[in-house]
Amino acid sequence: MKVSEEIIAYAKLKLGKKLNESIYLHLTDHIHFAIERYRNHLPIRNGLLWETKQLYKDEYEVGMEALNMICDQFGVLLPEDEAGFMALHFVNAALNEEMPNIRSMTQVMQEILTIIKYHFKMDFDENSLNYYRFVTHLKFFAQRLVKGKHYKSNNDDELFEMIQKKYPEAHKCSEKIRKFIENNYTYQLTNEEMILRFKLKDESVAKTEELKNLPGVITVMQSGGQYQVVIGNEVPDVYKAVVKAGNLPAEGQVAEEQEDSGNKGSLFSRFIDMISGVFTPLLGLLAATGMIKGIFGVTEPAIYGVTLPLKKPFIMSCIAGGIGGAILGFFGSKMYMFGGLGVFGYPTFINSATGVDSGFYMALVATAVAFILGFVLTYVVGFKDKVEATPVSAPAPVLDPNPNNRYEIFSPMAGEVVELKEINDVTFAGEHMGKGIAIRPTSGRVVSPINGVVQTVYRTKHAIGLVTDDGVEMLIHIGQDTVQLKGQHFNAHVKDGDRVNVGDLIMEFDLQAIKDAGYETVTPIIITNTSNYLDVVGTKDAVVNEKDKLLTVLS
Repeated sequence: MKVSEEIIAYAKLKLGKKLNESIYLHLTDHIHFAIERYRNHLPIRNGLLWETKQLYKDEYEVGMEALNMICDQFGVLLPEDEAGFMALHFVNAALNEEMPNIRSMTQVMQEILTIIKYHFKMDFDENSLNYYRFVTHLKFFAQRLVKGKHYKSNNDDELFEMIQKKYPEAHKCSEKIRKFIENNYTYQLTNEEMILRFKLKDESVAKTEELKNLPGVITVMQSGGQYQVVIGNEVPDVYKAVVKAGNLPAEGQVAEEQEDSGNKGSLFSRFIDMISGVFTPLLGLLAATGMIKGIFGVTEPAIYGVTLPLKKPFIMSCIAGGIGGAILGFFGSKMYMFGGLGVFGYPTFINSATGVDSGFYMALVATAVAFILGFVLTYVVGFKDKVEATPVSAPAPVLDPNPNNRYEIFSPMAGEVVELKEINDVTFAGEHMGKGIAIRPTSGRVVSPINGVVQTVYRTKHAIGLVTDDGVEMLIHIGQDTVQLKGQHFNAHVKDGDRVNVGDLIMEFDLQAIKDAGYETVTPIIITNTSNYLDVVGTKDAVVNEKDKLLTVLS
């Protein structure tokens, strides 16, 4: 307690911030177990250490000083990882956030910084005032994102339009970040939604059940006088097609002759409309397989994608679940700890003192009763089957008949081909930087995969940007998190603006030294302007050599 108080007193002076009183308990607890782990030779690697050092420099310095204080008091020199852990405790205390939220915020901030870095093909000056100010703004954005809150202002439209016109690249980057956030987090950034909303004069004319079964349509909701077609992340493309097909104005709205939205329906229907509207942000989950996810505790896909739209199955499942819960209560089943959802929750019914008892078995029985009774009730009561969609003739998409509108990208290195989705980096795995492929190299050579120009050689030499004579832009990123090597083990043979041809040596790196330093060497090769093309297709070969065909860009 004494050393904790000394550390916290130092932190208050160093940070100049008011800290939540809970820091005394949390920090003391952390120091106690850190020393125990150290003495028992059980170190824990801090996966966020690098991000903490970059994003929370002041707190990290406090953490390092705390290590010295602990060493003076106990004669134990804890590893740097513990300084990172303690730094996050101070961030937590200053922002009054729970530790899981702080970790999530740190991850979000690092992901956004990565997108910015590779969009502008530049490195950050992490010691500059501008970087510090930007990270501060980013910290509060990440806090809002993690807590599901939005920043709203009624006076920013003109500023937004000015930025969009004056700084087009910054706007493109922000849109890339917007798409990344909406694809990876249950959070909808303002000014963009995942739903096409129609104001219909007569909703009875719409073929709702057929529309629900169209490919790509997740569901249809009638709520608040709006006819809502839930599509997902492709809604901007569908929106443009609808506007064009309907000869609608730029904003896709038609002046209404009257405000009457028609029949509101029964009280129950309006209640369902209200519930559906409240949970609109969760509708992206509907495309998933609801039943399997439900077993593992994620019930939204089954509820909002199946039972709630059909209404009767929703009521029957509520009744069955209630009876299952009554069985638990009647037989006195207890949860002895916090645990997971779904099947992962069963261990919480095991008594740590006496082991498996009747309460555990009754939890299994209650689950079985709820499942079986829900099925039987739904089967007996029934529901209206969905109407199959009637094929509608529509003009076929017009594609360029020229089959030669394709650009070949050759392999810049020899090695094993790896799909992007298998990379342990969400920025690349989620194709947020663009489509492409990855290679696990077997040598330390990188040759030019194209005829074109070197766009950017990163200061840390771990990545290089190229552009072909036809305008295809690409990024070769050697390894993962290798930016931390700060150029060590890399040797660039070209500079910005150099002309290169297929097979020219552009980079060398010490493959074994990078592995020995603890870094993954899988190298993504990304087409960064993927959105300008129809598709990017990777090779089917499992292994490639230098100058083998690797990617085909279709235009």
